This record gives sequence, C-alpha cells and structure tokens, in this order.
Amino acid sequence: MITQATLDSWLGKNMSDICPNGYDGTSLNHCAHFVAHAANLSFGYTCKMQAGGTGEAANLRVHEIFAKCTGKKEIPDTGSGLSGIVFISGQGSFVTKGGATKLSNVPRKHIGFILNAMVWHYSNSRNKVIKQTTTAFRGHYSGQTNALWFGSMPATGTLDSYS
Repeated sequence: MITQATLDSWLGKNMSDICPNGYDGTSLNHCAHFVAHAANLSFGYTCKMQAGGTGEAANLRVHEIFAKCTGKKEIPDTGSGLSGIVFISGQGSFVTKGGATKLSNVPRKHIGFILNAMVWHYSNSRNKVIKQTTTAFRGHYSGQTNALWFGSMPATGTLDSYS
C-alpha cells in the first residue's frame, strides 16, 4: 500500500543513499532506479547487473516497469484519487494496439509515484527525490506535448519506506 508517510520518507535522498550496489553517478538517469528500489522491483535490467554489488537489485528502465504495471490509463487531469505509479513522456510514446498500451523506449520518459494528485520522483537535475503537484510534473519535458499515464503497482512490488 502506498502512503504519504512512506513516500515522504524518501524525500531529499540522493541515489548514493538509496542504491546499495553503488550505481549512483550524478550524470545517470535514476528515475526508474528510485521507483524500483522503493517498490522492490528487481525484474529486467538492474543496477546489480550494471554495477555489480551485493545489495538488492532494482530495475533501471522506465518502459520495463510500465510493461509490468496493471490498470494502465491516461491521466487527463490532476490524477486526484490515484495511488500507484505515474509515467510521463511525449504523447506519441504511448502506443495502444489491440487494447494493450506500451511505452516506447525513448530518451524523454520519466517515472514516479502518484498519490492524491502529488508526485514523488527522482529529480536527476537536483540529484534527489522530490515531491510536486501533477500539474508541475506535467511540465517535466518542455518542447513537446506530454502525456501522463497511471499504472497500478506490479504484482511483485511492495513499497518500502526509506531506512
């Protein structure tokens, strides 16, 4: 279950505080990495595969997490009442065929947690976990028409608080 207290426990944490495998370079994109560590998502390509280490593995790829989420739907407004994972990318990056939606593996995609119209995500420019409104999150990428999508937590995921 996602709670505000659990999500708030991650605020201000740098990837060096989060990843036990040392995959924490400040020039790397850590949005999916943060979500995967916080939600215990160790499938697909992981930090442990990339950097070695002896800690828990966490997924590194936004589109792989999107593929595992259930209950996917576009968020047309603030996302009030939603509790799960939020994705942002250009509208054309979300492709629906035969009733199934996939997120293309494009450079401009981002992920976080959504709860009651607020988003917790890893800000790569600030090198820490931040919280903002969905309205602010919608502007994450300038110069393109962004789409927000929601996904329920993958069955393998359980959200942990930071310790």
